[in-house]
Amino acid sequence: MPYGKGPKMKIASRALAAVVILASASGCLTTGSVQRAETLGKGGFEIGVEPGVFGLAVTNSSAGAGSTFLPAFNISGRFGIADRVDIGARIGSGLLEFNGKFMITDPANTSFALSLAPSVAGFILGGSSSGGGSALAGLLNFALPVLIGLRFGEHELVFGPRLNNVVIFAGGTGGSGSIYVFLPGVSAGFAIRATDFFEIMPEVSLAYPVAASAAVSNGSGLNSAVAGLGNGLVLNFGVGFKFGKLKRADSAPPAPPPPGPDEMAPPPVPPPTNDAAPPPPPPPPPAS
Repeated sequence: MPYGKGPKMKIASRALAAVVILASASGCLTTGSVQRAETLGKGGFEIGVEPGVFGLAVTNSSAGAGSTFLPAFNISGRFGIADRVDIGARIGSGLLEFNGKFMITDPANTSFALSLAPSVAGFILGGSSSGGGSALAGLLNFALPVLIGLRFGEHELVFGPRLNNVVIFAGGTGGSGSIYVFLPGVSAGFAIRATDFFEIMPEVSLAYPVAASAAVSNGSGLNSAVAGLGNGLVLNFGVGFKFGKLKRADSAPPAPPPPGPDEMAPPPVPPPTNDAAPPPPPPPPPAS
């Protein structure tokens, strides 16, 4: 098992970096969430259209590739299954993603929101040949963002530090191999609520590949390597256009409290009563 510094380690590092670049170029390393920290609330839902730009800025030319910038486009949907829990999915240049969101803070808090938004994205392909052999390959990104929301009325500024864990694997009758890449990152976006049913959210995000490990098995043995990376910076910029039932029921302004005892209007004055006997009729006129 090669581990440490030397020619084999340099080759492993370059190979792992090249795989990260290839995976990034496919658009699967989406490093942002494009969503608020607060949940939608039970029964709330949103449909999002998310055009943007994906980029990989290579900081070490020894990786054998240059910087890459490509258009990106995703469609997302989320639904509030409980007051503090959302589930959703996203499909597009970021491949297929399933995600959830769990709000930690009180939804009634009008100034701050904190939530966890785990997701898994990627693809898995499998097949078999006429000779009886089979093969399986895939790429998955297990991400754990922490969404921090600062509310400004109906709008929200969102920061999202996150941990990306990318697993690339392939296997068949002759052997198998896998690569793991660790990419911490962060995102920042601002959700602008236009109406109760529409909002716009621009967001920028980045991730930095810190380390990777690889293992290959050919049936006769297992070879593995661990490498430090730092050869590129994964960038995403996008704008989310959100439609749906976006406004939480508990975000409506509370009803004014009932007036206190000192503020209550006095009861109406009853009409005056007259218990005295009616006056006698006037005397008849004198006889002529």
